[in-house]
Amino acid sequence: MKKIALIYGSWLNAPTGASKVVKSLVENRDFLRNGVEIVSFSMDTISPRNYDVNIRNKISVISRIKDIINFISQYSSLIALFSLYITYMRHAKAIVRYYKDNINNIDTIFIHDMYTCYYFLKYKCPFEKLVLVLHTNGEPLKMEKCYHRSLARKRNIGMEVLLRMYNKVINSATDICFVAQNPANTFCKLNPEINPSKVHYIYNGLPDLKDGRQYVHNERKEIVCVGSVTERKGQRMLVDAICLIAQEKKIDFHVTVLGDGVIRSALEKKIKDNNLSDYISFKGFTNNVDQYLIASDIFILPSKDEGFPMSILEAMRLSLPIISTKIAGIPEMVKTGYNGILVEPSTKEIYNVLLNIDKYNWEEMGTNSRKLFLDQFIIDGMVNKYSDILL
Repeated sequence: MKKIALIYGSWLNAPTGASKVVKSLVENRDFLRNGVEIVSFSMDTISPRNYDVNIRNKISVISRIKDIINFISQYSSLIALFSLYITYMRHAKAIVRYYKDNINNIDTIFIHDMYTCYYFLKYKCPFEKLVLVLHTNGEPLKMEKCYHRSLARKRNIGMEVLLRMYNKVINSATDICFVAQNPANTFCKLNPEINPSKVHYIYNGLPDLKDGRQYVHNERKEIVCVGSVTERKGQRMLVDAICLIAQEKKIDFHVTVLGDGVIRSALEKKIKDNNLSDYISFKGFTNNVDQYLIASDIFILPSKDEGFPMSILEAMRLSLPIISTKIAGIPEMVKTGYNGILVEPSTKEIYNVLLNIDKYNWEEMGTNSRKLFLDQFIIDGMVNKYSDILL
């Protein structure tokens, strides 16, 4: 039996795709059958946090301060760097310190984010094998640029610091894994100095549910969108598309948006100003995403940047057809005309699909979604492939 240290600079129950993946790996018993013992170190170990929906949906002083910092970070790369530090880096640093002070005797290390990997290397923790999983589209720091526009400007100090961290990480890891083939290919193309033999892709997976979903027949199409309400996830384009449709005809569908984020208030104001409250609702965080999926006809995720979104897998598992964008790993999950519709990340293309929503066979595409999930994205395959790399 080979002991593996999985070090994660966040909480296993955090409402992010990466946390869902890491939690599923930590809890999966099939690793033991493969000769792998996962010993996990996450922020739950040193600073437990409650992600109960009632707490998450409260407006607190801390959340207001974070919103202010995020606003300023759009114009200052140093503030953007500070925002990333308080959001991600300080937790990564804390869990690596805990590992070094309390364990520090495991040869194979399994890490799922750049910042934890950077501090692991900075603190000179020993290792023989360091397996890094990047839940990105393969472009260096694209996600950070989406969240903080100041980091996308030429010659900014914040991005220079982040690129030094990124380069240290990718050059030091013995294996680099991506969550889909497209991101892995993008990474290899943009980093020709990295030996391609140490770059892999492994699809995210989920356990199947005992209770499935029967196709619903809502009076009007019910569409659900799950994700943080940010520019990166594309809800602004979705709202803008619905505003355009309302100018042309009576809307014959309803959209429920689950999640919270920095642009939610602005989008809710636009909905109210355009008298669209009957057609799109923001529900905030929920601990019961599946109940919304079960009651819906279609799932939509109009993201501008992703790796391999778990929310789409959760929808496919429950036989939902998918509307999403042609980016990163999503075209490996969604085949246009088979289990959904892929569009470019633009208001116009989202508008075109929703305007013609009655022209598609959503029920058949939902059935195909479940077939594709069972064929390619069950968790067993993910565990077996990671086991092969870790051993």
